[in-house]
Amino acid sequence: MKKKTSNYKKYYDKMIDYRRFSLTLICISVFLYFGTMISISRDNLYTSFLLLFTILGLCAAAVFFALSASYQKKSIQEEEETRY
Repeated sequence: MKKKTSNYKKYYDKMIDYRRFSLTLICISVFLYFGTMISISRDNLYTSFLLLFTILGLCAAAVFFALSASYQKKSIQEEEETRY
């Protein structure tokens, strides 16, 4: 019984971590996007790199949200198995 409880806790902790990672990446991406909007008058390589990192950050956030959802499902399954 304890092993299932520890698996539940492990999955739950990973779900929380991935959710925090994704929210952090979204905040950083928004900050970078605002940086490109402020410097839009200058059309240079710097602006292109900021937009690239913004898109990469949002893609990574989407991956982390998907991982968080999968670990949430696993933790729910572990909790249900522990009950019965």
